[in-house]
Amino acid sequence: MSDRKYLTIDDPNFKFLFGGLEGKGIHVAELDGGFVGTSVLIEGYAGTGKTILACQLCTHALNSEAFQGTKGVIYSLDQRPEELGRLICGFGFSIAEHIATLEFNKEYVDPQTCGNYRLFVKHVAHKNANIGALWQEIQNDQRRCKELKIVVVDTINSLLKLRAATEYAEQFRGLIELSRDANLGGLVLILTLESVPGDSMFEEYVPNCVIQLSKGDTPGLRRSLEVKKIRNQQHYIGTHDFDIGEKGIFVFPSLHARSQAIRVARTGTDSTQASFIPFGYLPIDEVINPGLARGSTTLLWGAPGTFKTNLSAKFLLAGLAGPAPTTPQSSALFVTFKIDSAAFRGFLRKEVGGMATPTAKNAEARTTIIEARDPFELPTSVFTRIMQEVARSESEVRGIERAVVFGLRRLYQLPAYRDSEWPFLEVLVSFLQSHQISTLLVDWPEEPSQVAPPMAIDLCASEIKTGRQGDRVLLDIRRKNYELVGKIVDYG
Repeated sequence: MSDRKYLTIDDPNFKFLFGGLEGKGIHVAELDGGFVGTSVLIEGYAGTGKTILACQLCTHALNSEAFQGTKGVIYSLDQRPEELGRLICGFGFSIAEHIATLEFNKEYVDPQTCGNYRLFVKHVAHKNANIGALWQEIQNDQRRCKELKIVVVDTINSLLKLRAATEYAEQFRGLIELSRDANLGGLVLILTLESVPGDSMFEEYVPNCVIQLSKGDTPGLRRSLEVKKIRNQQHYIGTHDFDIGEKGIFVFPSLHARSQAIRVARTGTDSTQASFIPFGYLPIDEVINPGLARGSTTLLWGAPGTFKTNLSAKFLLAGLAGPAPTTPQSSALFVTFKIDSAAFRGFLRKEVGGMATPTAKNAEARTTIIEARDPFELPTSVFTRIMQEVARSESEVRGIERAVVFGLRRLYQLPAYRDSEWPFLEVLVSFLQSHQISTLLVDWPEEPSQVAPPMAIDLCASEIKTGRQGDRVLLDIRRKNYELVGKIVDYG
């Protein structure tokens, strides 16, 4: 295990922001194995989650092996200690066992009197509110307790309202210097700052890392997080969606960041000899022999009522319960923007009932369904759920062999996907291909008579269009593995 220390939260997607798939969080500088520290500024206007993120970073560090034996203190200029205590308990700390409340400028963090407490909360009353007093308090606490390495100040610019701007600016710089003070052995200094969107704050220029939080002004609009700067460390620029739950902040990295990470992961990989898979429906398989390229994407589209859902079930089951699936324990993924999971499981059961292979019995149990029909769920959230399911299946040594993404046309109708339909689909296809998952994209025209191809056609190596001619359902196999076919067969 590396001895380097990183500041992060219990969410792998937060680490992702600082280096992609190999990201570990905000690097804490060290010199010759010694603790040097860092400074992090979390800014945003009221209600964006600044205090939550600051407390998450602090408590996660105290719980980590890298910071074993260290203690932390939170100086609060806004919330009462009991309010912060309730918040911190959601991050795995017990008020009775781990958190002590001390009086500012009267009680100090002292190992002899503080026992086994690991985190201390001090409320800074406005009568004591100036950075000079806070600066002195931090030094007094740290000199008495050398294990004190993590300091949170919430909210730092509350002091500006009570002091001249020039005095505040000078003392703010002095406070940041504490994180680099060799006499103190270095500190991890986490500050929250109330700011107005679009304003350029002088406080942003001094710390090592600046994270900005924001949210929409009306209900239903997204919260966003941006790493505005971090010294000497890679990070993904731009805004990333996040949500706040019982255990704190959870990040959904942007589609642009996901795309960059996928591209880096695929760079330099050795090409392998092409292999092929059956579609799973005999009339189609006879035409596309020797099959679809493994890991490629096929588009299935056509008018309503032309058995696209049945064909989707057949496609998935061919990888689970066919005569020779890749592995007996392989799994399948069905992502739906249209049909609900119960209805699709009915299609699976019907298809499984007609199979006699040994692996058919538990095929339904090995199919994971991700419903993405919520009109306000963010594309980044859906993408994260898909990534987590792929990672989970690979960790259980039963990787996903096939996936169906069903109901693409509805992306145009979901409010959360406005102007993001194409980037979402492009990055999703790239991700599934990077994991060698053979994918079926299911789409349909807005009108049965529409002749223009749907949105996904350019992403797919193969294409099948469904349609009706009287009572007959016809399958027009237009392309396979980028080659023109132009063969029409009957369904059923």
